[in-house]
Amino acid sequence: MRRRVLVMGFGPFLSITDNPAARLAREIDGMTRDGLAVVGRVMPVSFERAVSETRAAVAEVAPAALIGIGVARTRSVITVEALGRNIADGKTPDVDGVCRRCLDADGPPQRSVTYPTAALASQIGAVVGYDAGRYVCNAWIYQMLQTPHPRLPTGFIHIPPAGLQASLLADALAEIEGITNGNQR
Repeated sequence: MRRRVLVMGFGPFLSITDNPAARLAREIDGMTRDGLAVVGRVMPVSFERAVSETRAAVAEVAPAALIGIGVARTRSVITVEALGRNIADGKTPDVDGVCRRCLDADGPPQRSVTYPTAALASQIGAVVGYDAGRYVCNAWIYQMLQTPHPRLPTGFIHIPPAGLQASLLADALAEIEGITNGNQR
């Protein structure tokens, strides 16, 4: 059986009616590389539903790793995020009209991603970031790094409006999965 990586891309929100993160998730869905199958799904820009839909997809797909993708409207470089913080701006509503300030009243101030951040950044020509913002992308990272899937290698990529080439990401995921599973290429 092929190993699978689940890529969850955010859909439309605010003024972004055609989110490049959603396009990337749709484009990468079904790509295969060196024994790795990539499953791409689109999730809503919702504090609650993004997490619940991702957890449902994880249960269905049983991936070896999970990668979230979001657009960073003001960035010109691809950024692989290293952590999620227990904070939201409290002013900007998600697509459901919900605003959040704190994500988990009993949670730690931040959680580090569990996917090889530096390796992924190197493979796709990105930088490593330490501030995923104060909106749903950051909330998704923070919440996905807690139970019920704390051992699932989880990462997140912010892409600029120009996007990221699906084949480049698929190649990078296959390379990293090969290395982390002892299959040096």
